[in-house]
Amino acid sequence: MTKQEKVIIYHPSSFGGTYEHALFMFAEFEKQHGKGVAEIYFPVNAKAEGPYFHKVLLTDLPQGSKFLRRFHFLWRTFINPLLFFFKTRKYKGAYILFNEFDQFSGWFWRWFFQAFRSGQTYGIILHDPDRDAYAGNAQRSGWLMRQVMLPMDVAFYHEVLPKRPYYENLPKTSFNNVMLGLMPACEPDHSLLDELKQGCSGFKAMSILGNIREEKNYHIAISALKQYPNAKLIIGGRKANSGVDVDAYRKLAENLGVANQVIWLERFLTDAELSAIITVSDYSILNYSSTFKSQSGVITLVASYRKPIIASDGESALAAVVKRFGLGLLAEPDNQESYNQALGNMIAGNYPQGEWDQFEAFASWETNIKTTMNAFKVASEKNARA
Repeated sequence: MTKQEKVIIYHPSSFGGTYEHALFMFAEFEKQHGKGVAEIYFPVNAKAEGPYFHKVLLTDLPQGSKFLRRFHFLWRTFINPLLFFFKTRKYKGAYILFNEFDQFSGWFWRWFFQAFRSGQTYGIILHDPDRDAYAGNAQRSGWLMRQVMLPMDVAFYHEVLPKRPYYENLPKTSFNNVMLGLMPACEPDHSLLDELKQGCSGFKAMSILGNIREEKNYHIAISALKQYPNAKLIIGGRKANSGVDVDAYRKLAENLGVANQVIWLERFLTDAELSAIITVSDYSILNYSSTFKSQSGVITLVASYRKPIIASDGESALAAVVKRFGLGLLAEPDNQESYNQALGNMIAGNYPQGEWDQFEAFASWETNIKTTMNAFKVASEKNARA
């Protein structure tokens, strides 16, 4: 590895799946190329500690009234990219990687990066590649995303890149397929494990994990329990935002008479608690709505436990890898009958055993970082010849 091959990562969030992704990615960069090869720029409230973690971006968890929080969001979407730009001027010839990005202000900050490259190579990770709904309508969202893409030399997507105008006619940008990388299994929280084993004894247990948001179709999973009284559903995670009405889901379970078949763990879950839930679960539920076009971070978590998955079919990286490696069953998005049928087949044992070894090799962090680094090298050499 040459002296100039240094990776500087932009990550303006302090929690969530992409935050964990940034940390695992950082660790693998160090494992393959040594300490100091990678650095991350985080918000000031991030918990990560270390000499190569720079907590200088504006917080993503502001306090105050609803108006002030909204104003802060708008303010930080302009300020954070500028802070990152000025902080990275000292990294001549480095690889600049946007693990998250500010689409709303892309038209503003992209000019700084384009005009003052300092020999740098720019890359972006498209965790959620369908950006049509970001700014209220597809035309406005598409234009904003186009601005984000214009400076990029390399782009990374997870298995499926939807056909969108903002990814077309970018002759200098190379698009590369790379998986999220797997989260290792860890020792479960034994207190929670014992509690769940007792609560799920005699039932087929399944779980929906991660931040609670509407696109995970909790109403479909809850409604299916009436048809399968031998099933229990564990819902674990905290609300993604204040607009999520968890009480409505609880009320639905009560009205259907299945409240005793749902276990709620509505809070931030530690890795050990997540491990306990997955260990108890017979299946993992990743039945997203039709608007979901991305890769689910949960699949990279449950893969280490090799539990079969019920996932939503459609144009998404999630559906693609479940099909490719036979990791479970697919249901039509937003379709109660299709989900019920998939769940019935799962309970009856009618599902593929899964090519887990092949999937783990494909989705390993080693493969992820080798692909990422090679793409940056090729783009950097191309820029040098231009």
